[in-house]
Amino acid sequence: MLLQSPKDPKSGPPEGAREPTTIRPGHWLSSVLIIDDKTAEAASVAARLHLLLGYDIRIEHAKGLGRALDFLQKDCAPNLIMLDDVLPPTDRAPSSIAFLRRAGYHGPIIVVGGLLTTAIIGAARAAGAIDVIHKDDLDTARLLDAIGKLTPPRS
Repeated sequence: MLLQSPKDPKSGPPEGAREPTTIRPGHWLSSVLIIDDKTAEAASVAARLHLLLGYDIRIEHAKGLGRALDFLQKDCAPNLIMLDDVLPPTDRAPSSIAFLRRAGYHGPIIVVGGLLTTAIIGAARAAGAIDVIHKDDLDTARLLDAIGKLTPPRS
């Protein structure tokens, strides 16, 4: 599911929205894949990303890992994955991250979850998550901090 793509004639900033000022124009992120089984939560993350990165960024949503594979096999894989902590059929984010790596995705992953513990956060980071954010703490400032940890891919 595409969430407000520049190719969608209905996309773009909502009426009266201002341009993003938090992250400089030309930021290297051009596409994000949100993997979350809850559409409303994915839309909330997408809205925050648009606020920070603008409306030219392509944001897509996969409700599970199987659908995420379809996006990863496209010619233009996402620059960033926002991953829900708990997704069927895997148990938790570390298993999902391993699955995504085996599928060939080697870019940054930020885990977002509502049932996080210190042990799960550590395991997700050990599995390769660049950051782990509790859903209760997910606001634009926290997301900006996580995105600030990303480095552009080498050319």
